[in-house]
Order: sequence, then structure tokens, then C-alpha cells
Amino acid sequence: MITVYITLLNARVKYYTVQIFECL
Repeated sequence: MITVYITLLNARVKYYTVQIFECL
């Protein structure tokens, strides 16, 4: 269960990072 949570968190961080770089 914890691995699923970490995977979701990782995907979320990557998504937000992409959004930030697109705004720049």
C-alpha cells in the first residue's frame, strides 16, 4: 500500500514540475 502512495506522490510531483516548466 505504501508503495502505491509513493508512486502516486512521485507522479504528482513530476506533473507539477512539468506544469511549472511549461509556464516558464
